[in-house]
Amino acid sequence: KLLMLGSNNGSVYIIKKARERGLYTIVTDDQELSASPAKKSADEIWDISTADVDCLEKRCREEGVEAVICGVSEFNLDRCLELTDHLGLPWYFTAEAWSYSRNKIKFKQACRETGLPTAEDFPVPENLEDWSEITFPVVVKPADMCANRGLSFCNCREELPAACRNAESLSPSGKILVEKKIQGKEFLAYYAMAEGECSLVSLSAAYFQPGKPSFCYSINTSVVSDLARYIETTDRKAAEMLKHIGCREGFGWIQFMMDEAGTFYAIEMGYRLPGDSGYIPFYEACGFDAVDWLLDCSLGIRHTKEELPVPLRVPFEKPACSYVLWSDCGGTVTEVSGFDKLSDIPGVLLEINVHKGDRIEPFQQLANVVFSSGCCEEMCSRLKEVNDVVSVRCQGEDGESRDVLIRYTDYEFLMETDRKGRK
Repeated sequence: KLLMLGSNNGSVYIIKKARERGLYTIVTDDQELSASPAKKSADEIWDISTADVDCLEKRCREEGVEAVICGVSEFNLDRCLELTDHLGLPWYFTAEAWSYSRNKIKFKQACRETGLPTAEDFPVPENLEDWSEITFPVVVKPADMCANRGLSFCNCREELPAACRNAESLSPSGKILVEKKIQGKEFLAYYAMAEGECSLVSLSAAYFQPGKPSFCYSINTSVVSDLARYIETTDRKAAEMLKHIGCREGFGWIQFMMDEAGTFYAIEMGYRLPGDSGYIPFYEACGFDAVDWLLDCSLGIRHTKEELPVPLRVPFEKPACSYVLWSDCGGTVTEVSGFDKLSDIPGVLLEINVHKGDRIEPFQQLANVVFSSGCCEEMCSRLKEVNDVVSVRCQGEDGESRDVLIRYTDYEFLMETDRKGRK
């Protein structure tokens, strides 16, 4: 029996993989069935809040639960660590190793200790109106939040106090970071781990639609032009840093920004699956399934370093892609259409986070389309297909109904990036 805590991005896929392995699956949270997609796929449902670890422990003992897992929720990952410790069940990270994902200040210190470049940060004064030397532009963010919550970009001193107060209000610890904004490309480097050794599974880049906000990354894909440079300058240091902080088993990623000089700066890490589900196409691309790897960990199947995937050294022949659909403006959703036409396509995973009647904000993630392709040209064709068939219409404050999706259309950029990366 496998218990999953909560239902969020990637959870349905985890349940699917677990059931394929013959596991009896249980999903628990305090949400209605309509708001908890993984519940619809499970063998059994519990309506116990994932925050109530004592109640979950008692029920697990009564029902003979033998393994625990969850999706990308950092709150639920905290609970998994706590619950498995109480039950004496396997879990893939220690509290110390996990703390580097939860604390950006601690993560940056580990990067410095192992020679992994990280953005310069500036001390925050007690009086937020009183700043000493600082170089703009800067990024202001909570030290212990994920998914860009509380993040602001500041171009002058006048913008700092409000940005700092906003970040402080969202930080559980009240601690914030103010650091130099690195201008350049964003990457995620994914690593599998076993016996304290790390292997690079994929290097993916994040691209936004020209003319739209740079934080609205529409495309997360293995189509990159800088893999060779990453391997030459950064891969070894990244693996050393992960080993240094105690990442011995499982799967995780490091977010990087590469500046114009070609230096990769580590921004943060996640000792977990990424929220965009971009790891799912890895199996088609290179034969590695991150969910199977983590299921093994939850079941007490210990991987050896010889079982690690061969480190990535050349671009995937079959590009992996996660297409995130953002809202261009806010309003009340009046229609969500076209996604059913994609659901029947083999190899396509849909995660839809919006429904008719929902109230949405500008630049909100509404849906995610994940797939692999035979080549970059085929990937672009799939993106065009998505753009043609899906629609989310909203009624704004002016009473007008409009399609609010930000569609990625810079196909030539993707093709040129792929050509450069394969030279």
